[in-house]
This record gives sequence, C-alpha cells and structure tokens, in this order.
Amino acid sequence: MLNKLIKASFLGIFLFLNLNFIKSSAAGNNCNTLAMQKYINDQARNIIIDDWVFPAPIGVDANIESCQYFSGENAYLVRTIVEWTGPLEGRYYKSEVKFTIENNTYSWELLMANDNLRRHFFENAIWIKGLEALADQSDSTSLDNGYYLVCIRNKVNNEIKFSYRWTSADEWENYSVEKKGGIWLSNTSDNDLELEFDSSFADGYQKTIYNLEGKITQTQNCNNISGYYFKMSNDGESINFYSD
Repeated sequence: MLNKLIKASFLGIFLFLNLNFIKSSAAGNNCNTLAMQKYINDQARNIIIDDWVFPAPIGVDANIESCQYFSGENAYLVRTIVEWTGPLEGRYYKSEVKFTIENNTYSWELLMANDNLRRHFFENAIWIKGLEALADQSDSTSLDNGYYLVCIRNKVNNEIKFSYRWTSADEWENYSVEKKGGIWLSNTSDNDLELEFDSSFADGYQKTIYNLEGKITQTQNCNNISGYYFKMSNDGESINFYSD
C-alpha cells in the first residue's frame, strides 16, 4: 500500500509539473521557468529512448541554449544541447535538438550529433531526417575504396604499450607493439591519430602525446609506406618517437 502511495505521489508531481507548464503557457512567456526546463528534459529523454533506441541512457542532461516565445501563436522554439552516456559501452553522446512547442504538442529536429551518435544511428539503421547533412559536420573525408593507414615500428628491445584514438572518436584504446616488431592502425576516414605513451623508464608516468598523419592506401599493410617508430634514447633512460 505504501509503495502504491509513493508511486502515486511521484506520478502526481510529474503530472502537476507538465500540466502546470501547459496551463501557464497560455498566460505568457515561460522560457525561463523550471517548468520549461523540466518539460524539455522529459521530452529529450523520451526522444533518446523511443526515437533513437537507447533503452537505458545514463545521465541525460538537456541544457537549453536559447528559447524564443511567439505570443501570437503561443509557441516556442527551443534549442537544446542534450548529453548522456550509453549503459553498456559507456560511450559519450551529444546532440543539439530544436524543439517546436505549440498547442500543447511538440516536434523536434536534430541539428547536431557527435560521431558516437551518428555511428549509433548508422549501425542500428535508424533513419533521422537530415542525418545525411550532419555527416558534413565531421572534419574527416570518407574513403570509399581505401584505408587511412598509420604504420608504427618498435626499435626498442622491450614491448611498448600505448593508447590511441582517431580524432573523430571520444574514447582511447589500449594497444602494444612487441620488441623489434611493427603494427598498422587503419580507419575508413582521414582523421589523424592521437598516440599517448610513457616516454621514460623513471618512476611515475611521463605522459607524451603525438598527433600522427596517415597514408591513404588500397590495402591494409605497411609495404613501401613511411610511418613512425619508437627508439631508445642514447642514454637509455627514455623512449623517443620519430617519423620516417
């Protein structure tokens, strides 16, 4: 019985906030009200779950960037930055959404989506109006029949561990290259690669970051392709990184 009362109380509060927003909308501009912020946050969460197919988004945060009120139509245009993380892989998602609110109903338009969100749409075959145009927001160029390759060799007598990410990505990946070995990392767009490693054998972590340009190739191998390499310093106390 107590649980039912608690649930009923929460439902009552939710309905009061939304009905309060709808009723007060007829009375004038409600752009800078808590009711508007609550309304936008609720609708943003609904869009993420129902339209963008995220079953359990974490930390949905809808920040109103601008709000315009049109008294003649009793309507609003609200631009909002919406951020959250995915429940399983923990990826960071960010979008900009324009809400049009009129006669107690709303519609929305996606204005911006970060790379993780665009990837989610394409991987899950979710069609969003204007999504093709959003691809132009990326700094990268898609490679239809090739690869963007970064070749890395290790001239040190120890395995080298490092982290990397393409500049279009939010997350770092851990990787390693065995002693006297070599690897390649490839992408299907020409984003540069950021590489981070510990450049010293001293105690602690001596963070060193390089921004690497790749080469466009038709195959995923480093034959006849210049790249980068790790090499021990002359005093043997640190690891240097060079380009061919």
